Amino acid sequence: MTETELRFGYLNMVLYESDMDMELRAGDLATRPDLSQHSFKSLLDFLVADHHVKGRTSTDLCQLDPRDGSMIIYAEHRSLRRDEHADTTTKPTPATCPICANQLTNVVDFAAQSHGFTFISQNMYPVLYPKNLAPETTTKSALMPDPGHQGRIAFGFHLLQWTSSLHDRDWHNIPLADSMITLQRLAILEEKVLRHSGGYMPLSCEKNGIHGYVSIIKNYGPAAGASLTHGHQQIAFSNIMPQRTFNNCRFFERHKITFNEYLWRENPEHLTIAQEGNVKIIVPYFMRRPFNIIVLPDTNAQHLHQLTNKEVHDVAVAMQKVIKTLHLLMPELGKEVSYNMAIHTGPDNRLYVEFFPVIQAIGGFERIGLWICQLSADHAAAQFRELYQEVTLDGID
Repeated sequence: MTETELRFGYLNMVLYESDMDMELRAGDLATRPDLSQHSFKSLLDFLVADHHVKGRTSTDLCQLDPRDGSMIIYAEHRSLRRDEHADTTTKPTPATCPICANQLTNVVDFAAQSHGFTFISQNMYPVLYPKNLAPETTTKSALMPDPGHQGRIAFGFHLLQWTSSLHDRDWHNIPLADSMITLQRLAILEEKVLRHSGGYMPLSCEKNGIHGYVSIIKNYGPAAGASLTHGHQQIAFSNIMPQRTFNNCRFFERHKITFNEYLWRENPEHLTIAQEGNVKIIVPYFMRRPFNIIVLPDTNAQHLHQLTNKEVHDVAVAMQKVIKTLHLLMPELGKEVSYNMAIHTGPDNRLYVEFFPVIQAIGGFERIGLWICQLSADHAAAQFRELYQEVTLDGID
């Protein structure tokens, strides 16, 4: 497919003045971009050729904090991002949304939903970028020796998955079938880059032909770092291992059990919020901040693309109900709905999803590793469970 064919404008998106929602003409469905139909090299070439991110890419170096191994990428260009939350006097609308106005990079994946569609595009201010490096450079160890502290090479790419083309739709108010489509498209992308990027991305520390590392997060609300109101997930594909992925690997090395399995076995049952099929929703006994919630599938899958259809269904139900509960809970607490979500995947791990509502600020003690939580895990579980039981989803009884 050519760049013209893959541009978002090729989808013939129309902004209807009646409801200000983006719609797609049915006749264009047959020509939608589909990652499953294209090679990793085509994807890489397409991202590199995207002129919409010219001059907005990060450096190809990162630094390592010697205290805990955290990787720091310096991305000064991201200070130029448009922040819809900056003007607190006007609520963002589709008319003012840059996404609805088609101010986008190239679209690389698309899937119709019951209303509108979900799609994936390159981040206009990417944290990681597909640098044009020689294979002998890129396929070395992910953490290259750096005795002079000049920085390590960091590369890959940074994509955005837009939950829905409809501005006001996100996980808390789309049908279950649409949330499953959203997860399935993430899984297709994940498999494409992890299993078909040999020769460009170095092998990860896994032993089954996986290259690089995929990180999937969601920021919702200004306090959680979301600059745009149009609902989205962020996907980073990198040669560097995120610290939490490393921690999960080390946990397995020490205990000979994955962190997921450990929580199934050790987390007190009274801290279980609910169980959706083979997925538990829990408050961890070591809750650092109020209402830290973990979605815990009973699965052998290390990655999204390894989940069965039934597991995708159960995970989608749990994720949606947790998010809908947060939309009930946070206003009751006098807080604007803001949370971070992370899908934890990777080697020596079993997939789990974690939510971090922004309810209590991080202070100085927390910066040195002494966490002071203003709510007990017991009380958080009881309060969250009560609201969770009120939540229903479109598409299930």
